[in-house]
Amino acid sequence: ALFDMDGVFTRGDTMFELLRSQLLRSPLKIVRALPFLFRSAFGDRPTKTKANGRLMEIAVANLTQSQYTALVETTARRLAASKKFVQPDAVAEVKKHQANGKVLIITGSERHMARAYLSNLGLTDVDIESSELTFSGSGAKLTAHLIGPAKVKRLKELAIPFESLPFYTDSRADLPVARLTAHTTLVNPNAKTRDAYEHEIPNLTVVRWEAK
Repeated sequence: ALFDMDGVFTRGDTMFELLRSQLLRSPLKIVRALPFLFRSAFGDRPTKTKANGRLMEIAVANLTQSQYTALVETTARRLAASKKFVQPDAVAEVKKHQANGKVLIITGSERHMARAYLSNLGLTDVDIESSELTFSGSGAKLTAHLIGPAKVKRLKELAIPFESLPFYTDSRADLPVARLTAHTTLVNPNAKTRDAYEHEIPNLTVVRWEAK
């Protein structure tokens, strides 16, 4: 089974929580981030994707790899401990699918964040494909951003037979994956997202999962 992470295992965005905390600590970072915040809010899908990538780089620009990893661990523990943030139904679905085969989490969140958050939910034995940040003396660079069509490309590169697998997501950005998978479970969608999926995806189940 394939799972998106943010919006499926969460009631928010893991990287947004980390980025917000970093931006609020630095007026200079906020100034640098403003044009990208605007594009993220009002741009089309490709513009949003590029803007979100730049926001990620700006927010962690002054951190070393070890500082970033420590920040991720702290943020992930805090989020995983929040009953308002976690969606435990997703964890239950993973365990159900693990009884019959492997589970792959394929997410736009960054690798360390995805692993730390899922581990704090007790999901230490799932495979993860994610976005990647690379750190160097000149700062952080987003070297892979696993959003939309990039997820399809990665699945094909891994030779995963995703056409026969169920897929769980909450996002319109994942329509390229949903078009190719055997069945899609759409988690807590807004009206526009639900309409888009119902228009394009024949094998669809819509669920409402609540925080507990």
